[in-house]
Amino acid sequence: MNHSQWLEQEFPALISESNLVIQELIDQAKEKTRRPRYFLNGIIILALINALFLWILPTIVVAPYESWGAWGLVIFVVIAANIINQKLENRLIRSKLKTLVNERGQLLS
Repeated sequence: MNHSQWLEQEFPALISESNLVIQELIDQAKEKTRRPRYFLNGIIILALINALFLWILPTIVVAPYESWGAWGLVIFVVIAANIINQKLENRLIRSKLKTLVNERGQLLS
């Protein structure tokens, strides 16, 4: 579910708003969460790569990049990092969207 659909589902009062207003809120939330999202992305990738090369591969006694299994694990870790990152980015953006909509509602009241 994209952010505009989520906003309309979470805040039914926004259904009457124009798409331009909703897109402006989404852009504002993305802009305000840019640094935390980049930081989070870096931490996730470093943690998973670190786990792969320091814990997983030595435990199963496989030298990095010498077998198809090692390459498969690297690809798996990259895909897992991407999925985790997307989920956490959505949470950060939606949290900021809730804050922005609530602030906007207080300004209108």
